[in-house]
Amino acid sequence: MIAPREPYVNVAPLYLGHNLRDYVHDGAASMATGNASSRAERGTEQIGLQPADVLRTHHGGAERYWGAAPDWKGDDHVQGTFNQTSIALSSSTATHMTHEYIGSIHLHTTASDGAASHEEVSQIASQAGLDFLIVTDHNVFTTGKDGWYGDVLLLVGEEIHDTERVPEANHYLALGIREHIVGLRRGTQEVIDAVNTQGGFGFIAHPFEHSPSFTGEPELPWIDWQVTGCSGLEIWNYMSEFKSYLHSLPRALPLIFFPQLVMSGPFRETLAKWDELLRSRKTVAIAGTDAHGNTYRVGPLRRPVLAYGHCFKAARTHILTPRSFKRELEHDKELVYEALRHGNCFTAYDAIGDASGFRFTGQSGQQTATVGQDIPLGAGVDFEILSPLQAELRLLKDGEVVGRAQDSRLEYGAGEDGVYRVEAYRRHLLKRRGWVFTNPIYVTS
Repeated sequence: MIAPREPYVNVAPLYLGHNLRDYVHDGAASMATGNASSRAERGTEQIGLQPADVLRTHHGGAERYWGAAPDWKGDDHVQGTFNQTSIALSSSTATHMTHEYIGSIHLHTTASDGAASHEEVSQIASQAGLDFLIVTDHNVFTTGKDGWYGDVLLLVGEEIHDTERVPEANHYLALGIREHIVGLRRGTQEVIDAVNTQGGFGFIAHPFEHSPSFTGEPELPWIDWQVTGCSGLEIWNYMSEFKSYLHSLPRALPLIFFPQLVMSGPFRETLAKWDELLRSRKTVAIAGTDAHGNTYRVGPLRRPVLAYGHCFKAARTHILTPRSFKRELEHDKELVYEALRHGNCFTAYDAIGDASGFRFTGQSGQQTATVGQDIPLGAGVDFEILSPLQAELRLLKDGEVVGRAQDSRLEYGAGEDGVYRVEAYRRHLLKRRGWVFTNPIYVTS
């Protein structure tokens, strides 16, 4: 048996500014030398990379091509949008998950208690730069709404809960289902089993809640932690965190207009619970906006609280896929759901910095893994964290911090099996806030 080596940590600065071209091609514009895809691939050939080493991120129909190019000047004449970025991705990055899409999960429409229709939220999502939406109305499964709305893929699930339970609790986000599932007077395990029977999967919604009495809102936590068969949980519910700060009218009024003053990311108790669950089984983490877009009145003031557009730019889930969208519903739906089901995703507070291109990978011998995947320990695993922005990067093993850096890159050599995940924090408006939380890489012995 090979003895595990001592772990090491290496922090290395990345090339800045001129060394990486981030081409954005909107489908109508074209480069002077050809289309965006072929131009990006030719660019990587000039610097010794293969086309497979180029990671693609997609935003609102645009496609970005990432590649490390320290000496490549390239051809800057682009008949579309062109800008530079400041991260170089190494060729060791997992190349089989080469596409990134950004979405908002857990929102409500006029089919239940939201303020906008499916068509309207899709338009708002497009303006916010999202690639996909997953609507989960309360105890309502709306058929015939899945599809492409402009450059946004909209999918429909359901938030299932027993409205007669006292006190109410245990809201479950059911995705990939074919028909409505009744939650009334049903136990949580029965609901989860019904979702799975339809070939669907699901996530625990707002597992912890703190609603001050001033809000008049009930707390709707998850209580039945003994259940099995669910895929994971929302580690960050944007609405739940917002409610927790509304202790009084003087406190609430400025936050209704400027929620960014306080929003900071997942509750610590939610992260601790996630780590506890990960000790016994794979548990996928997502972000949920819980957006309703409703307008509230205080005296003469009328204001949408956590408007859709605000939420869609804030708590987002980035998925990594092996293939690109084809604008074919069944194909693209499968890509989204498979990424979420297996944890090939990370959550990000993109309102304080665009996390597109954030990567966490591990390499053991000839095998490479990224978020949500397994990798054998072998002689050791070399982890690499690459960030598009400077941040406080933290690598955790089984819930404990084992590597840390204030940088845009962190390398760590692991000599033990375990569950490894990444947290990243950034300062915004003078406050340290959670920025990126990746799903784990599972190191097995």
